[in-house]
Amino acid sequence: MTDTVVAASRSVRPIAGLLAATLLVAAGLLFTGVHARGSDPNGPEGWLQHVSMGLPLVATGVIVGIGSMTRCPWLMVVGGAVALPICLVSVVGLPALLPAGVAIAIGARGLTTVTRRDWLAGLLIGTALVVGFGYEVLHQDAADWTTPEGSAGSSNVVTTAESVLVLATVAFALLVAVCYARATASERS
Repeated sequence: MTDTVVAASRSVRPIAGLLAATLLVAAGLLFTGVHARGSDPNGPEGWLQHVSMGLPLVATGVIVGIGSMTRCPWLMVVGGAVALPICLVSVVGLPALLPAGVAIAIGARGLTTVTRRDWLAGLLIGTALVVGFGYEVLHQDAADWTTPEGSAGSSNVVTTAESVLVLATVAFALLVAVCYARATASERS
């Protein structure tokens, strides 16, 4: 008998992946807050429009988290890669480049092979999130409004239709991520 205690090895990757996921979610919530704070309280944008600005970045964090918890490194790579262009839209997103890069690095380190199913899932998730967010940010909707204090206007307000499009693309991307994670887990067992 010895006095040595043998402990099971503990991987840092799941913890680092969850930390990266949490920071991406926090950055998405910050996007939402900055958009809400920077808008005219008497303007045409409501809570849905503010939420839709940060939701795609929140979704990338959730996807990275799903990848980390279910040991699907490809989802971590996809979530981090999709977060990169979203983070570059605003100065607020620049600090989120680091957790996005960490997610990509951790996910890539865990990859052994990449199949057609992996590429298809990544393409569907990435296209849904980037196209939905890109349309919301790049599409110009001019608006003018009048309040008792005066009138105001904007060259680019987020419309309800754009917000609903973002909600739909985020829901689709999350559905694909969950289905992919479940299919990958069933293959391992």
